Amino acid sequence: MPAVIALAAVLIPLLLTPGLLFYYDVTPKLLALLFLCAAALVLSLRRAPRFARRLPWILVMQAVALALATAFSTHAALSFSGGTWRRFGAVGQAAVLVFVLLAYPYLREISRLARAVAASGGVIAVYAISQYFGFDPFLPAASYHAGIAEFMIVRPPGTLGHAGYLATYLLFVAFAAVYVARRDGVRGWRVAGVCVGGLCLLGLVMSGTRAGLLGLAAGGVWMGFREPELRRKKVVLSCAIVSVTGIVIGSGFAHSNFGRPLLARLHWIREDPAGGARLLLWRDSLRMAAVRPLSGYGPDAFGSEFPRFQSVELARAYPDFYHESAHNVFLDFETEQGLFGLAGFAALVVFGLSAAWKAATPEAKFGGAAFVAMLISLQFSAFTPATAFFLYLAVGIAAAGEAETEAARLSWRLVALALAAVFVWFGIRLALSDGFAARMQAAMERRDWQAAIRDNELARRWAPPAVTYDLYYARAMARESAAARSNLLSAELGREAYEAAVRACGGAEERQNALYNLAMFYASQNDVADTERCLRAAAEAAPNWFKPHWTLARLLALQGRRELARQEALIAMDLDGGHDAEVSETLKPIIAHAN
Repeated sequence: MPAVIALAAVLIPLLLTPGLLFYYDVTPKLLALLFLCAAALVLSLRRAPRFARRLPWILVMQAVALALATAFSTHAALSFSGGTWRRFGAVGQAAVLVFVLLAYPYLREISRLARAVAASGGVIAVYAISQYFGFDPFLPAASYHAGIAEFMIVRPPGTLGHAGYLATYLLFVAFAAVYVARRDGVRGWRVAGVCVGGLCLLGLVMSGTRAGLLGLAAGGVWMGFREPELRRKKVVLSCAIVSVTGIVIGSGFAHSNFGRPLLARLHWIREDPAGGARLLLWRDSLRMAAVRPLSGYGPDAFGSEFPRFQSVELARAYPDFYHESAHNVFLDFETEQGLFGLAGFAALVVFGLSAAWKAATPEAKFGGAAFVAMLISLQFSAFTPATAFFLYLAVGIAAAGEAETEAARLSWRLVALALAAVFVWFGIRLALSDGFAARMQAAMERRDWQAAIRDNELARRWAPPAVTYDLYYARAMARESAAARSNLLSAELGREAYEAAVRACGGAEERQNALYNLAMFYASQNDVADTERCLRAAAEAAPNWFKPHWTLARLLALQGRRELARQEALIAMDLDGGHDAEVSETLKPIIAHAN
């Protein structure tokens, strides 16, 4: 079992499979979690965990809340499988809970785990730093660059998909590196721990993530309180010297050519100290939670439901932005799992903080500091399979020593086998569907349309519930249909695009985008009635999204329905908030002509 735990800690954050899987930064991490959790369940057939202490029962409570939230979800299939941006529905969340439950009795001795985390985390930190400096053999740099000229920022995601998730993960690695540097019995590993700690600090700074740096400071202060030897004068003086040296070197670096993205990031922070949309997003999320306070909307259902609650103020500030979560872990639990789910997570937090404060062993102190640091960071971010895995693992390490194992009984074996079967079934289907979708994408790039159609059909056949690639496929096929030189090929690709566009509207995720895309298809066919129907449905799904109103205003104006066109134009211009000049240019004549 310790080897499985170490392997999970290495593979879950590290795996990145561009070209092999469609969602190459999300799917492989979930697959590693599912298959390794299934392996842990099989290993537990001989020795099962004993439910005699607090953490196992808190995990069981969270599992019950997860099951209830999924059963009462507004989109049960989506909540079961999870959405495209993180694929962290009921199956993924259950795998985290089950894995930590099984790992808990084995977290007293973590030297192998700490080494594994430090080694793999060091590799990820080096990759993130290389991304900052412009070397990335795997991912397109444009995906993590923003702004132009001297205000362009670089926020490397490493292998975690986003700079915020990278920063949260590196916090666990940083404290694991400190543990290795101070406690490992091999001098080489102690030196490696110091090096990895430095790399994590560089990675955190270059990610430009304030929440990560705040979490690092909080975890460091916590560790300082819990470790008397860290408060010795020599240690404090050494830290002060290192800090001053780092500030001097960092200042020189920031004013060099290589440091321009960091200066640009500082400029962005000064211009927007509130952190972008977060304050408005949190307020609107509370309004959303108040409608279904007990059950929530279901795991990973936030993105599909939030557009109905998005305020005009948030829409004006970020008119064409998709909010996939509340970007606060407590609000995520409340909106997705209701008060029962929030209570379960709150119990975990209280237990984790209590265990961290009472920690007596070096291992438990490391786990407590990592938990505090990650918890602070997650007040401004969301769970992913990787960040959730390491936060729960940190709690288990902080409380290590409570749990025991016993000979497995028949009832536990049946439960373990059933769970393992579900995880393996879901993992195989997801791996196959994502693999066929990646092949479909590659076939499109080489313009092999028959192969693309065949692979898309296979992806649909193997996809777990609510997992779909229809919106991407519809848009891509529509573009190719319009560009095709052969009328026969154009008709065939157009038919594929239309069928996929219709299917996409039947899904729960990004329904407003799917309806808007279908409206554009009908518009290309001069089908006025269906175009208007889909635009109005898109506006109903996302009332404060400017695009359906914008397009509907132009459509109504072409029909000579001037007053209705003027009303939609005024709504669109108000919701756009002056961000897009094209919107004003196309709608002002409509308003003027109506008057």
